Amino acid sequence: DLWIYDPASNTWSQGASGRSARSRVAEAWDPTRGAMLIFGGWNNSVPGMNELWAYMPGSDQWVSLLPSTSDVPAERAVAAATWDTVNSQMLMYGGINRPGQLPGSYKSDLWSAKWDAGLITSSVSLEIIDSQGNPVSALTLNEDGWPTPNPITVKATLNCPAGGPDCENPF
Repeated sequence: DLWIYDPASNTWSQGASGRSARSRVAEAWDPTRGAMLIFGGWNNSVPGMNELWAYMPGSDQWVSLLPSTSDVPAERAVAAATWDTVNSQMLMYGGINRPGQLPGSYKSDLWSAKWDAGLITSSVSLEIIDSQGNPVSALTLNEDGWPTPNPITVKATLNCPAGGPDCENPF
């Protein structure tokens, strides 16, 4: 359920439905488009989802944001998200998939999503890997203040459609 609070009248009203029920989503507010973005989450039958939705309060409707690239974040819930105002994109880090199944359920990757007209136009994924090329799910600091495992590498991947505007000069 989506509930909307109006502080002027101190009342709640129910907003539009349209996506499957879920909890523990990653969310960010896009101030340019006046939309709430949510990614992933859990429900009773699906341990992790990888859908991105935008809720438009002005029209009280949900819009599914379909990726224009085939590379999208893996299913997850409890990820951290924020809106990057400089680059007009949602940033999402970490999260958990397969709750209650360790090891391997924690995510340590960073994703960004730019969207326009209902499509994700580009994404960046960052992955932390150890010296053998294995994904690292958590870093700790040793007594000298260095991360372990050490050394580590951060692998960045830019994903966008051929000739996409965000890919001409990405960095």
